[in-house]
Amino acid sequence: KAEAPASSGRAYLDQEVDLRSPLAACDFASTFPAIVVMPQGWLPAHRTGWTRGKTLQVERLTQHVLSTYRGDPTRVVLSGQSAGGAGAWKFAAAKPELWSALNPICMPAPASIAPRLAGLNVWVVGWAGDGEHGNDAVVAALKAQAAKAPAVVHLDASVRYTRYDKAPGPPDPLYRSMLNHASYDLIYRDPRLWEWAFAKRNLQGEEAWRHAGKRRE
Repeated sequence: KAEAPASSGRAYLDQEVDLRSPLAACDFASTFPAIVVMPQGWLPAHRTGWTRGKTLQVERLTQHVLSTYRGDPTRVVLSGQSAGGAGAWKFAAAKPELWSALNPICMPAPASIAPRLAGLNVWVVGWAGDGEHGNDAVVAALKAQAAKAPAVVHLDASVRYTRYDKAPGPPDPLYRSMLNHASYDLIYRDPRLWEWAFAKRNLQGEEAWRHAGKRRE
């Protein structure tokens, strides 16, 4: 569906639009203008979920990468798909000060999470039928929250939403039966996501990452 304008409180517009996200070979890796960290939280036989200990490991890993490879702490984007999307929502809500933008994919969150993400740049992506309740409610709540919260820490804070009516199934044969679940296979190949993400800044990112990696009791 077509994305509703930022000035609208609606999650999306009831009209079709061709998003032109081709399923193509991932041959852009050699020229991708960012450092990508892709932690695997657990294996299918041991579904621990994104516990506080797991997200702390990711936080420390990211801190190490920023330091070792001279990354920009004001431009750290958090993205995740499916179970990783659940972790992204949870991580961003727990420590919103670390991220320049959040991009959860094919994993809806409850609308009640919106106040904890106030002022954060968020691009929600998913199929219309994801989860039990889809993404529409949380996007509407995020937009309502954004209208109230000034974009002080995150320059030009925005809420975006890509709502696919159809999406491919996962390429992994183990999950091939999950029809329409692999919207990440579309959005990660869409240059508009990365243009948006790379343009975002977190004004407190440098200070936040300097003190990151400590367990909160």
